[in-house]
Amino acid sequence: MVTGPNTATWSEAYNYTLTGNRSLTSDPTGLPTPTSEVPIGTGPAYTASNQISGWYYDCAGNVTGIPLNPGSTPACGTTPSGSLLRTAAYDAENRMTSVTPSSGARQVTRDCKSVRA
Repeated sequence: MVTGPNTATWSEAYNYTLTGNRSLTSDPTGLPTPTSEVPIGTGPAYTASNQISGWYYDCAGNVTGIPLNPGSTPACGTTPSGSLLRTAAYDAENRMTSVTPSSGARQVTRDCKSVRA
């Protein structure tokens, strides 16, 4: 637990998987609620290929979509659908070329320019 200069306190507790993935063991106190892409407690689980269950990946292992409520893990290359926190696209050399948040308000491109979607 940490106490700040204005006497506010907050705490976070972490756990690590055997492959080194970090997750919160419970909701942090005194901090904003984490988004659903932050592993908390026992979920989401990691797959045998060291990917988060329920997220969308291309066949090279790049995250292409993060669902609001992850379910079963889709096959690699499946187009992200449903309620998503964000989607991403990659070029042939596995470099991220764009990220689009669920709001669609902004898209970040590989040249670091932010454009309206």
